[in-house]
Amino acid sequence: MKKILLAFSLIGVVCLSSCDNGNDGCLEIRVITGICGMSVVQVVNGDFPGDLVTWTNYEGERFDNVFGTFIDPCLIGEIGDDSRLFIEVIDEPIDSQCAVCLALPANMPENFYNIRQIADCSVIGDL
Repeated sequence: MKKILLAFSLIGVVCLSSCDNGNDGCLEIRVITGICGMSVVQVVNGDFPGDLVTWTNYEGERFDNVFGTFIDPCLIGEIGDDSRLFIEVIDEPIDSQCAVCLALPANMPENFYNIRQIADCSVIGDL
């Protein structure tokens, strides 16, 4: 009986130590503004792995914890200002066959990062 209890305890410890909470690198962002997929976003929650800036839009509103990114409308769908997404920062842009214009939001931040949308910070996997 002690051997069985020891075996189950060992299995439990191994399982718990190997669990991934699924939110490493997960960020919640808010879209401040965007045009043709080029977007200015604000980190709402999570530990950002790069540099964030303070950005002022053309109306004089100031936003902290901001970066620029491309949000592919063919992969993520239509989003509007103040939309919230869960994302992770990736090294290379995702290949897309989506035709978009080349416009940029006014006064786009210089810091630019590639992102990938994920379901949420508690679930592993892409949408």
